[in-house]
Amino acid sequence: MLKIFGLLVLVGSLFVVLVGLGGAVMNFGFPPDDLVCKYADEDFKKAEEAVKRYQAAKGTPGEYAAEADADRAMKAAKASGDSCGRMKDNYRFYGMIFSGVAFVGVIGVLFGALLTFFGFWKKKVA
Repeated sequence: MLKIFGLLVLVGSLFVVLVGLGGAVMNFGFPPDDLVCKYADEDFKKAEEAVKRYQAAKGTPGEYAAEADADRAMKAAKASGDSCGRMKDNYRFYGMIFSGVAFVGVIGVLFGALLTFFGFWKKKVA
């Protein structure tokens, strides 16, 4: 009876390790390309161009309009950059969760192997 329970724990824990490692690898190694980060890059480029236009417009009648455009573009770039950062933080967080699942699975594998070993050993002794 002990060896059957040990084998069940072993097989279930191996599945948990597989799921945990798969999730961790996908979140850490291969995070998906997100549109949010692409938009953040585009907004950053637009902000750089707006700042250059503002620098060129200093001392001219269009200075205040260029300053407002540059300020608006910088705020948009900051907001989209923050969104991209939060999304990347989520990938790291879920990667850590899956790593923890894999760790619990490894402990289960060790426990299942120990139970299975004692189950087979007990039968040989008796």
